[in-house]
Amino acid sequence: MRLKLAILVPALLVIAVVALRSHSQPVQPDLKNVMKAKLAHTHSILEGLALEDFNRVLKGAQNLSALSRADAWNVHKTPEYVKFSKDFQAVADSLAANAKTKKLEACTLDYVQLTMLCVKCHTHTRKIGVATGDKSIRDILASGR
Repeated sequence: MRLKLAILVPALLVIAVVALRSHSQPVQPDLKNVMKAKLAHTHSILEGLALEDFNRVLKGAQNLSALSRADAWNVHKTPEYVKFSKDFQAVADSLAANAKTKKLEACTLDYVQLTMLCVKCHTHTRKIGVATGDKSIRDILASGR
């Protein structure tokens, strides 16, 4: 019993400190983590669409919208990149609104628009040479596998 308490108490203290610290200092993810998170949220939305799980679609859309506002997302200041980001945010917000009202076809169209924006933006960033250090988006995503 004492051994369990000796392990449990410090573990709970660590969890409490981490929780308090995370609330006081918001963490901005780096580009690699942003891209991984974007991909995970996108997969979740597709799964939600296939299952007509509107809560999953809503959560994924809200997460994408929030993620697209993170500093690490905004790696370029070109007019095209800024427009892609704003359009992405608008479509993610539309997807969330359509998920709330359970409009499957509208959600699906929003999902397709998000995908098209991702492809167009990634094409643009490859063209202008997105980099974190010397890494392109392709290198960043490949290194996470």
